Amino acid sequence: LKISSNSIELVNLFNEGKLDAIVINSDFFTQIRGSVIETQITDESFAILFSKNNAPIASQNSISLSNLKNKNIILAPNYCPVNSKLHHIVNSFNDYIELDYVDSLISFVSASGYLTILPIFMAKNLAIQNTSLDFIELSDLPKRQISLFTREEIIKELLTSLVKIA
Repeated sequence: LKISSNSIELVNLFNEGKLDAIVINSDFFTQIRGSVIETQITDESFAILFSKNNAPIASQNSISLSNLKNKNIILAPNYCPVNSKLHHIVNSFNDYIELDYVDSLISFVSASGYLTILPIFMAKNLAIQNTSLDFIELSDLPKRQISLFTREEIIKELLTSLVKIA
């Protein structure tokens, strides 16, 4: 068992035969070598993560992409399918800055008026871990698909019997 937020690392280990199964964003399918069985587990929405001191954002109950125009946005580098989509979408209506390393990005957001866009489960966990942060689901950003990838039907059957598939 390996738990990691680094999907590229998980795909590489799966390709090397060191993992029997991986649960990752479906967009990484093209990175997987060889035959594979994909089982969609769930869809995941996105959220903005921001400092609770960011009063204009903190007072809102929901937010859409159009509400982000002219907001200070910081994104992780464009190194995976999720970030590629976010960069493309945000670039269509707003300037943004890029900051490598999630820990640095989160520290910057918690100490500034900047916000970032993350998968909602990640944003929720970060807001739980850091009480100076909060999150709001983005109402109109397309969801990402999370899938289980295996090479053998028996492993797929075992793992899907253990989790609730959306």
